[in-house]
Amino acid sequence: MDWDQLIKAADIAARNLHRVHRAYTEHDDIKQEILLRVAAEEQDFSNYSGNGLITILIKMGDRYCKAERRRYAYHAAEFLYSTDDVRKILKLAYYNEESRNTIPAREDHHHDDIDNKSIAAAIWDIDEAMERLHDGHRGVIEKRYLLGDELTQADRMKLSRAVQNLTDILNATNINGKVETIDG
Repeated sequence: MDWDQLIKAADIAARNLHRVHRAYTEHDDIKQEILLRVAAEEQDFSNYSGNGLITILIKMGDRYCKAERRRYAYHAAEFLYSTDDVRKILKLAYYNEESRNTIPAREDHHHDDIDNKSIAAAIWDIDEAMERLHDGHRGVIEKRYLLGDELTQADRMKLSRAVQNLTDILNATNINGKVETIDG
């Protein structure tokens, strides 16, 4: 096992995971957890390199991130969104009239997509956060998720920043009890 290669791949995997789970994890903690799991599992990673190795390490780190999220929600009694959650809600429910009319309940049909938060409550959270989102970011989100338009490379980058800002606004509300405007 080439530990230098594993350390570099774990660093890349941790950075990728931290972008998604940054509200409740730290890059160094994710990297450390990945390396601890690699050492504990004693798997032979010599057949993997580059993106294949990074993908395996991302899966190992993702388990840690999800556990941290559950731990945070349990101890703080606050739900925090990941960018994946926000993308799923925007894609599956936010612009869907049927989902908007869902009565808040843990058993709604998108429950598994957003962990322990009902889709109705998530839509309400996003409604409030969208009002505070920069117009350009709101526009690219609507272009992709409401209109279903194909995006240029520049628009995809803008969409990524918009979803991250929307997630940050949602989580700032849940952590601080107030919504802060994040311009981008």
